[in-house]
Amino acid sequence: EKSLQSQKARNGSNSLRMPLVKSFVLPFLAPVVPQLFLIGFQYSQAFFIQAVIQYLEDSNEDTNSFGYGLIGACGLIYVGMAISNSFYSYYAERAATVVRAALCALVYRKTTHATMETTSEAASVTLMSRDVLAICQGVRTMHLLWSSLVQVALGCWLLYTKLGPSFITPIATVCICSAILSWRMKFARKRQTVWMEKIQVRVALTAAVISDMKLFKMLGMSDNIAEMINE
Repeated sequence: EKSLQSQKARNGSNSLRMPLVKSFVLPFLAPVVPQLFLIGFQYSQAFFIQAVIQYLEDSNEDTNSFGYGLIGACGLIYVGMAISNSFYSYYAERAATVVRAALCALVYRKTTHATMETTSEAASVTLMSRDVLAICQGVRTMHLLWSSLVQVALGCWLLYTKLGPSFITPIATVCICSAILSWRMKFARKRQTVWMEKIQVRVALTAAVISDMKLFKMLGMSDNIAEMINE
């Protein structure tokens, strides 16, 4: 928390991106190595299947040792995928937990130090729930961005070795779909802002009901309040 606070002060902007990266370099970098191993094991399957087909087409008796080697390779690939994926998931979740703890602590400290005129309980609760959750979700999946580029590069190379220049066809399809998605995402920011405002209203109402639950029960308004929350 202190490291994030100092980085935020030195950065001099309202963006959280660089302060988070500078404060939690090691937790952010920890999933990189397991993800690289996972990519390697995933693409080893293509070579493994090719070797299996070649082994099945070859009927020589001298290939028995090669068959045992394929059995060992199969175990190595799929066990390696499971272990790499486990380590990646663990380190990604660990980084998200560290970020969530630091952000919640900062929001709590800021809320307790602010005056009633400059803060809102609903805004604070929303920040510590929905906004922090969205940031943590981004931390969990951010390594999929660079790993996808690596996988696309390897996939293009494998397709080129097998298909030649024809590999451009699926790449062109991916580029067209990416362009359409980028164009559609331009309209998402405004709608996301409206969505977050509605979430803030819902969280504020829920927090108010929980804090005054005894009063609502005494007045017999439980059913009406439940309908308001459901709406």
